Amino acid sequence: MSNISAKERRLRLVAEDPVFRKIIRIEQEFSGRIYLVGGALRDVFLNQRPQEKREWDFAVGGDSLALARLTADALGGVFVLLDVQTATARVVLRYGRTRYELDFCRLRASSLRADLKKRDFTINTLAIEVKALGEGSLKVTDFFGAREDIRRKRVRAVSRSAFKDDPLRILRGEAFCARFKFSFDSQTEQLIQRDAGLLKRVAPERVTEELAKVFSVPRAYPYVAHMDRLGVVKVLFPETVVLRGFQQGGFHHLPVWEHSLETLKCLEGLIPGVRRKMSLARAAKLEAYLQESLAFRRSRLWILKLSCLLHDIGKPLCQSRDENGHYHFYSHEKAGAEISATIGKRLRLSQKETETLKKMVFYHLRPGQLVNQPPSRRARFRFIRQTGENAPALMLLALADRKAMQGPLSRSRNFIFRQDDLISLLSGYFSLGKKKTRPLLTGNELMRLLGVPPGPEIGWLLREIEEARALRRVKDRSQAEQLARRLHLRKTSEASV
Repeated sequence: MSNISAKERRLRLVAEDPVFRKIIRIEQEFSGRIYLVGGALRDVFLNQRPQEKREWDFAVGGDSLALARLTADALGGVFVLLDVQTATARVVLRYGRTRYELDFCRLRASSLRADLKKRDFTINTLAIEVKALGEGSLKVTDFFGAREDIRRKRVRAVSRSAFKDDPLRILRGEAFCARFKFSFDSQTEQLIQRDAGLLKRVAPERVTEELAKVFSVPRAYPYVAHMDRLGVVKVLFPETVVLRGFQQGGFHHLPVWEHSLETLKCLEGLIPGVRRKMSLARAAKLEAYLQESLAFRRSRLWILKLSCLLHDIGKPLCQSRDENGHYHFYSHEKAGAEISATIGKRLRLSQKETETLKKMVFYHLRPGQLVNQPPSRRARFRFIRQTGENAPALMLLALADRKAMQGPLSRSRNFIFRQDDLISLLSGYFSLGKKKTRPLLTGNELMRLLGVPPGPEIGWLLREIEEARALRRVKDRSQAEQLARRLHLRKTSEASV
């Protein structure tokens, strides 16, 4: 059966969708033409399987807000006004297991062709009249060569003003490339280079949403590198300008920024290999951990990848040189953490995302320090206690950072990095049967036991008891009380000297 017939089958699936059939009946009560446009038709020609979430865009020749309200009432959906000026509204509903987001927008020009010319990329300019599709017509309108661009895996701006009209389209286009493994045509790349600076006027929340889409694909590096080549990264992250060409000394073969990009590339290459070294159960837990939503359905993985780009961002502020001419960057992780927090706030990341990013940069050296020698059980425990839920991501960042270091000093016998120990620790973090246990002693119980008021000592004692229990040095409440008395007595004696 021909490829065209496959497209026809997918169009019929849209026409036969129970919600779409109801929209066809609603149209009979509406005076004006309604067109299905954009992504839904693009996905048909991309042979994308129907998703659990259906996002349909309708261009309306008439009162689009009235049609949206009529649709919401008829389908039992929720009406959401998106933009009064462009008369755009969304209807959100659930039918069975499928979630629908139906966007209705008034035609922005005197004709369908003129309206579609105002859109972003040719691949989103396909259109078909709802009534005609309901009657069995499968003739899709293609004014701008969308089907050919889809065939050639090409993202092409509809007009030279596409990015001036909405600069966010630069990032949306990159997200399309990342999602579908497409590439921009050369003329669109020139437009991006020309208009990249306009991204400064876009709301940070919109920028972050599209950036996260790019970073969330399995292999984001080529698209991040592409944005960098076209000048987009400099606009979004001006703090990186000073990193370009900034030399780091003998441990690195690349300047800071180039090393940061290489770290992202290495991270994406090593994650599958790390999973293969784990049991199936632990590999599944690692994947779930990386895909965990930190905010607005944005995953931990995207923050991990962002930290690859920012982990050494504090180095220019902390550069020093010893008498032998060797460069040092003492405390660059602290300076970098503060810069990363500033970036997180500027991009309007959630508090959770910003705090996670800051901690990733602040602690990115810790895993390497941990495995400079065979790590003891105490050292392992303290690392995980100190870094908490960020420990696995930090271990992955450290592995990628080390792989991206190929300078002569990093290959010498004196530079020790026990990669297998770190992978073993990472695997152990996801050990089966991990259960939360009640503390052997609470803070109130410690204060009563020792006759001391609330203060820093109580927190310190609780941590010491927790550590001793994890290392199996105390097993029950009685042993915990004995340890608390010894530690308190020692601290009191030291204070009196």
